[in-house]
Amino acid sequence: MEKARGRITSMEAEKSVLIEEKERLEREKVEKVEELSQNYEVLLGNMREEQEKLKKEKESKLNELSAAYEGLLGDMKAQIESGQVTISNLKGRLTVNVMDEILFPSGSASVKEEGKKVLKQIGEALKNIKDKAIIIEGHTDNVPIGGTLVQKFPTNWELSTARAVSVVRFLAEAAGVEAGKLSAVGYGENRPAVPNDTPEGKAKNRRIEIKLVPMDLDLLPKPAPEQKAEETPAAPQVPAQEAGQPPQGEVPPPPAIDKALEAAPQNEPTAPAEAAPPATPPAEAPKQ
Repeated sequence: MEKARGRITSMEAEKSVLIEEKERLEREKVEKVEELSQNYEVLLGNMREEQEKLKKEKESKLNELSAAYEGLLGDMKAQIESGQVTISNLKGRLTVNVMDEILFPSGSASVKEEGKKVLKQIGEALKNIKDKAIIIEGHTDNVPIGGTLVQKFPTNWELSTARAVSVVRFLAEAAGVEAGKLSAVGYGENRPAVPNDTPEGKAKNRRIEIKLVPMDLDLLPKPAPEQKAEETPAAPQVPAQEAGQPPQGEVPPPPAIDKALEAAPQNEPTAPAEAAPPATPPAEAPKQ
């Protein structure tokens, strides 16, 4: 009976210990949940602040573009009405198209005085825009270069590129646009805005396009993939020499010599052969 009471007492003590352990684990669980909840609230608050910051930055950039767009519309009203300049602002990308007749003399890549005034106005509107790259594209119609002009511009590619570079230099040197944002590219007749089947279409294709695009690494020229050095072909595998067979490329010895070599002890010096005794001369025949 005493033994049973002892066991009951022991079990009750164990039960008490287990209850205390359970309560401790539950308290730790509640504390952990509260800690995680606090961390979550902090992270959520930081995320909301970052989203709000990005939203304001985006709105600021859009406002910059809108201001530049509105400024260009007002400053270049006459050129826009005459069709010499068109301006668009779609999805945060501002594009200014300038017909070549207002910028360059025929067959030349030098900006004329009227063109300098137009580019000056464009540069004033663009130079304060941040975080945008400015790409100057040169385009031509599909009429090949002819006459003595071929010596300077062999194809429309050279002419369109030279004109784009002239615009870049003017914007950087005379209009105060940051040079690091500017780049020039010439497409020749390969990207027409309209078909080249009418004089009016050809005139619209002879143009300079000024594009504002996001300044990020994806727009930078990609390096050419590295070319692997040509591997020297491996020498052909020579099959393993079988026992008793001569190496490939060697003429096997005659059978008699081969047998003599097999009979000779390996890796031991061979004693010199004894000289044979002189042959006995044949007996002379008796004289008659």
